[in-house]
Amino acid sequence: MARHEPTTSDGISFAPIAASIGANVTGLDLDDLEPAATALRRALDTHLVLVFAGLAPDADRLAHLVEIFGALGTARTAAPGDTGHPNVTVLDTGVAHQDDVWHTDAT
Repeated sequence: MARHEPTTSDGISFAPIAASIGANVTGLDLDDLEPAATALRRALDTHLVLVFAGLAPDADRLAHLVEIFGALGTARTAAPGDTGHPNVTVLDTGVAHQDDVWHTDAT
């Protein structure tokens, strides 16, 4: 998969953001991620960064999406958000300005 050409795989579109890094992802069904897993991993290998603009999953769905790429660790940040999920932290400029004090020792 060339980085500079838009592609579609398993109903998901990957549109490059720049020639060397990043792709916007559209057409992802959060309720049925398994068919998309291989395409998503391949796209991450190709584009290095995937952007899911407009996607607003709850904490459980976000964790499930991210698990496609590997095992999750427990979120350990200086400004944890209250998501009810041990692997998800909210960083939001509208929530007590946590974005400017955010820090993590794990990614």
